[in-house]
Amino acid sequence: MSELTTAGLVRRINGRYFVTSFGKVVYKAQELIGMAVQCSSKLQAINSVESPNFPAAELSKIIDTLISNSEIKEILVRRQHNNNIPAENEIAYNRELIVPVTKRSSIQFNA
Repeated sequence: MSELTTAGLVRRINGRYFVTSFGKVVYKAQELIGMAVQCSSKLQAINSVESPNFPAAELSKIIDTLISNSEIKEILVRRQHNNNIPAENEIAYNRELIVPVTKRSSIQFNA
């Protein structure tokens, strides 16, 4: 438990462990990744038809048909609406969301 406490995922109060807000977010993200892995072949199918020339309405129908998870569907629809944004800008935005390595010095997650 000390690794989870050090990572800020759980905290100990009066001898009992509780999941922190950060821990809840990490757990939810892990669940979402697991769901994405389970439907990876469907995601690859969406990638195979996705292009600037492919009609957005048709792509939305394909996403709606293939993907049942609402969170994954929302991510894909949001990405579709932001398709005009250059990849470099999206990468820069994502970098801002990632905690710099220096701030994660003692946090280690085992696979």
